[in-house]
Amino acid sequence: MRLIVLPLIAAAALPLAACNQSPPPPAAAAPAKDVLADLPEAQRNATLFRAIRDGGQTCQNVVAAESVKAPGTNDPAWLARCEDGVHWQVTVREGAAATVIRAG
Repeated sequence: MRLIVLPLIAAAALPLAACNQSPPPPAAAAPAKDVLADLPEAQRNATLFRAIRDGGQTCQNVVAAESVKAPGTNDPAWLARCEDGVHWQVTVREGAAATVIRAG
């Protein structure tokens, strides 16, 4: 099992425009599950493909993916099927980190 970090959300800090102003509250990031669920299918599959490959696993192309419940956790998870028929469970954790394990 390998832990990787997905570049799903980038944050940038802006300097204050005036000395007497309070900094603005940090923008709330959407939960990782919502980010993946709201993506078009092709983009979601490409993101899962990148997670699998960044995790050091072999996959030429993700051809299907479905949202699943990861056992023993409330973290969002996706079951991705590569074109060679191998299934990978990609569990997305807080901070856009992901765990990739072979699912079948």
